[in-house]
Amino acid sequence: AAIMITDDDGELRVEGVLGDTLRIRPSPVSERNADGHIAHEIFHVSLRHPGGDDAVDTRDASTSRNTFITTQSKSRPDIYAKVSPEVHVIMDSAHTKNFRVKAKIMEYIAIFIACVNLKFRTLSYVDLQLVVTKITTFHDDQEPFIVRSKAHPTIMMGETLWNFSNYVKEIDETINDDMAVLLTGMDIAYVNIDTGNVYGQGTSGLANPGGACDLWKRGALVEDVAKTFDGVTTFAHECGHLLGMSHDGSPPPKLDPAAPNSPRRRKIYHESY
Repeated sequence: AAIMITDDDGELRVEGVLGDTLRIRPSPVSERNADGHIAHEIFHVSLRHPGGDDAVDTRDASTSRNTFITTQSKSRPDIYAKVSPEVHVIMDSAHTKNFRVKAKIMEYIAIFIACVNLKFRTLSYVDLQLVVTKITTFHDDQEPFIVRSKAHPTIMMGETLWNFSNYVKEIDETINDDMAVLLTGMDIAYVNIDTGNVYGQGTSGLANPGGACDLWKRGALVEDVAKTFDGVTTFAHECGHLLGMSHDGSPPPKLDPAAPNSPRRRKIYHESY
């Protein structure tokens, strides 16, 4: 669980994540109870189940279909390394528009990343915790990197990853960041220009395998329904790809012999333990 408790004129407000599918927040419709306390609601969100075409081609980008990671604790007798990658969170206008004030954005991202870091606590041999360096928000559809579909305005074309990675490379604000992740309120998918058919709508995130710290490949895309934290698992998944983690049974990223599941790295783990 990851929650934030705030004092609102002497009344406590609780918001955050209680589990993979349970959330808590102040009720937007219920009145205060007889004692004057703020009413809260616990609600469910759906895990993003696989669907659509996962084998989409996007310039060597890896796609996420939300491999399920639980936050159950596991024994950690030995830690191979402690790593604190720095991530710049960028929110597109479709996501930003759901927050009225900057303070609420800060609170939301704080809870969101706390949950992501809980996911990484399940890793063996490495103590990995993300550090947010900055939060950047866009407004009024002014993102220069988003490729939109004229026929389907709510869809963010998968080609956006290439543009976003180039954008991250060019701006000064991200020059020292290990990773930059676009949190989007749009639907990542692909549209056939000739037929207008949509495919790949089951894709909830895109990332460049092993792209962290690479000037050209540090970017990732993650879908999230604002105020529900439903993009937490995808965010952890895509950051894992950026850090060189592959799907179970898949080879390590190309040209990255030091990736976590590469033969060289497995040999180091074996000799160390």
